[in-house]
Parts: sequence; C-alpha cells; structure tokens
Amino acid sequence: MRVRKQAKDPGDTEAAYALALRMLGVRASSRRRLGERLARRGFEREVVEAVVERLVSNGIIDDAALAESVARVSFENSPTGRRLVEAKLLRRGIDRGVAESAARDAAGDRDALADARRLAARKLRTMPASLEPDAVRRRLLGALSRRGFEPEIAREAAEAEIGAAKLWS
Repeated sequence: MRVRKQAKDPGDTEAAYALALRMLGVRASSRRRLGERLARRGFEREVVEAVVERLVSNGIIDDAALAESVARVSFENSPTGRRLVEAKLLRRGIDRGVAESAARDAAGDRDALADARRLAARKLRTMPASLEPDAVRRRLLGALSRRGFEPEIAREAAEAEIGAAKLWS
C-alpha cells in the first residue's frame, strides 16, 4: 500500500498549488475532486479553496471542458446511453447541471435506439441458445440498463433484436 505524504504545513498555499499542478499533470480533474484530494493531504479548507479558485481563474481547471471531453469519448468508445455518461461525470466530481448538459450535447444527434440495438445484437450473439425467452429478455434489458439506456429504449431494442434473430419462431 502506498502511503501518501501529508502536508508539512497545512496553511502553505504555494505547496498546495504545486501539489495540485502535479496532480493535474497526471490526470485531469474537476474542481471538487481536486479540492477533495488536497484536503485529504491535510491542507486547510481555506488553502484548498484558494488554490482551486486560482486554478479555475487561470483556466487550468475547467469543469465544463472536462465534462464535454469525457462525455464525447464515452459515446465514441462503445454503445452508451446518456444516463451512464451522466453518472460517470458525477463520479468525477462534475456538477449535475454541467454533467447533464455535457451528456446531452455529446449525445447530440446520435440515435439512442440504434446504439441500443447494436449492443443488444452483440449481447444476443453471446447468449446460449438454450436460454428461455424470458431469460434472454431479462439479460438484454439488464445489459442495456447497465449501459445507461432509458427503459423504453432498452425494451424496444431488446424486442427488435430478439425479433430479428427469430429465436423462437
């Protein structure tokens, strides 16, 4: 287990700023997440707030740009629903309003049903042929829900792909 160094002087703003820059050099971070990390290192709340505000005012931390980037990449990598992208952004410390806006913008003109059908078709190919129809539906709906698709979209995609596969004709 790695032991993290604690702040030698919890009131040292420059040490906190230098540490924050090192942290941001490794991974982009939201203002909330960076503040939490500095606080865990033992810096005083006022110091953490001052450092985070300085980074924001210098344009080094931009939650909206981070959210937009993460959302865009999330949609590009695999069939994903908007709810999953929003949840991912919230876990990264992005404000709910910014997360919703970024996910909505990144989803743009994507066809959620087409994405869900693509994922359902892929999942359907890997399921045992001996499964009962209800088990197949449950598994597809679960997979689509975990990937953040709305229940109506998940249901429609699952039914469409089951119908297209003609499993129980």
